[in-house]
Amino acid sequence: MAEDNNMQPDVLSALVAEIRSLREENSRRNNQFKERFIALELQQHQQSRSSKLLEPTPSVTPAVPIEDIHVVATHSPYLTKRPKLRDIPKFGGDKA
Repeated sequence: MAEDNNMQPDVLSALVAEIRSLREENSRRNNQFKERFIALELQQHQQSRSSKLLEPTPSVTPAVPIEDIHVVATHSPYLTKRPKLRDIPKFGGDKA
């Protein structure tokens, strides 16, 4: 019986050492997983940024420059004659 009492502390110390070893290994693995997770997140972020840069974005600027639109709006595409003076109404009043 005395022999059993002497063995128990050895068994307990072995179990404590095993638990510490397992905790250290678990902590090391958790750190590796955290590093891998952070690396994957960073890689995904960089891929999403690069894919956004490569995707053609709809252009906000019009296809026809604004200056050309002004010219089209003010000038007829057909050649027109200048109005004659007789065709312009007189605003000086009627003298007739």
